[in-house]
Amino acid sequence: QIEHNQQATLDFVNPLGEDAKLELGYAGSFIQQDIDFTTENYNPTIGRVIKNPLTSNRFKLNQKVHAVYGTYSNAIGELEYSLGLSGKSMHIDPLSPVYHDLVSPNFNDPSSPCLNDPQEVFKFK
Repeated sequence: QIEHNQQATLDFVNPLGEDAKLELGYAGSFIQQDIDFTTENYNPTIGRVIKNPLTSNRFKLNQKVHAVYGTYSNAIGELEYSLGLSGKSMHIDPLSPVYHDLVSPNFNDPSSPCLNDPQEVFKFK
C-alpha cells in the first residue's frame, strides 16, 4: 500500500476596529492511495500457491478537497456576534484497474444524491 497525504492551511485575521475583525481562510487536503490487495490459494493440481484473480484487487484513489471561509465579527455593547460564509469543493477519483474502472463516483455532480444517501455514492457501470 502506498499513501501520500498533504494538508495546506492559510488563515488571515484583520482587525477592523476595537471590537470588529475579518477572518479569511483556506484549507486543502490532498490524498493519493494505491492499495494492492492480493489473495492466494493452494492449487493441489500443480502443488503450489497461486494468486486468485477473483478475490485480488488493486484500488487507486486520488482525492482533492478545497475549503474557504470568511467571518466578520463585532460587538454592539455587551452583544457579540459573528457572520460567516464557507464553501467546499471536493474532487474524488476512485479507480479499480483490475475491474477496468468499474466504480464511477458521483461526488462532483451537484445534483447527485450522494450527499444524503451513502448507497448512492458509487454507481456501477
